[in-house]
Amino acid sequence: MSRICLLNPFFLPYQGGTEKHIHEVGMRLAKKGFDVTVLCSRIPGNKKHEMIDGISVKRVDTLFYIDTLPPYSPVPPPIAIAPLMSKAILDECKNQDVFHISNRFFYSPADAKAINDEEKGLCLTLHNARTKGINPTTDFLGTLYDRTSGVQIMKECDHIFGVSQNTLDVTVPRKFKAKTSVSYNGVNTEIYNPKVSGDGVRKKYGLKNKKVLLTVCRLEKQKGIQYLLEAVKKLAKRDKSFVWVVLGKGTMLPLLKVAKLDPRYSENIVIIDEKISERELAALYSACDAFVLPSIWEPFGMVVCEAMAAEKPVVSTTAGGIPEIVAPDCGILVRPKDAEGLYLAINRLFSDEDRMRRMGKAGRQRVKKYFTWDLTADCYAKVYREIF
Repeated sequence: MSRICLLNPFFLPYQGGTEKHIHEVGMRLAKKGFDVTVLCSRIPGNKKHEMIDGISVKRVDTLFYIDTLPPYSPVPPPIAIAPLMSKAILDECKNQDVFHISNRFFYSPADAKAINDEEKGLCLTLHNARTKGINPTTDFLGTLYDRTSGVQIMKECDHIFGVSQNTLDVTVPRKFKAKTSVSYNGVNTEIYNPKVSGDGVRKKYGLKNKKVLLTVCRLEKQKGIQYLLEAVKKLAKRDKSFVWVVLGKGTMLPLLKVAKLDPRYSENIVIIDEKISERELAALYSACDAFVLPSIWEPFGMVVCEAMAAEKPVVSTTAGGIPEIVAPDCGILVRPKDAEGLYLAINRLFSDEDRMRRMGKAGRQRVKKYFTWDLTADCYAKVYREIF
């Protein structure tokens, strides 16, 4: 039995996209016979060691932890400083065959070299592409890291996965391309499916007899929210029967709340800025008629897959890995930062219900074929067996 140690700053009960990825894949690897350990930092209140769904979770004490940062911070929360992490990794080398990093910004080239010196396998998953279009500070620091420490970590790796081909293309130096492959994020198609009822959500938010446009994302400039808001305002002027439902928090939330206060648009905008469960999220997808994600920078786009799994047509942009997800028969893609393009695409969908249904069905089939956690786990397992 191969012993795999998945490295990430955080894990359950903290909920995030990368943490979901590790949990879903880790469960499936355990079922395939791998001995799976997650080594992460310890958030106050969490156990130092516990079993979660067949995964042995080991947590290293943190010197400093923060989950809320000011909007000008170049690094998104949460952040943990765990000085003993490098020692914990070295200690784990006695027990593991392969280490797999899921956040290249948290670990040092020295950590990667120590794993190699102990003759253990090392993999890296790039969940984030090289930063571009987020903000000047983040773009500069992210690029600087990738050209220095990031390159050194990639050099030590036996294999580098990317959550999209675009992520690999813009992040990995050409000299390392031979040891790369795409391993898409997945979706649990049992949770996200068209059979889930959205009636309760429609009743809760007053959406009955409305055409519902849904957006789920962090409300940051890189998501292009400001351009979608322009499109929504234009739609509102000609169609009072539609509602834009936005789920998320972030620095763009005040802008949306100001728009919500405007009597011209107040009935067309619903803002959900509270945390909801995954089951509630699935119901929200079912309650909408179409999903829109106007990203400027997007390595993959998990929410796009979730909406497609729920048989919803998608309007999004050509940013990053999104074109690898959304085929022409599943949705409409426009250029980033194109408010007029978003308006026209949404209007086209809402004016053709048959097309929306066809796109929704095609989207679910595409997700089941290319974007499931079983496929992600299979991809990892194949490489693990090859390198050890």
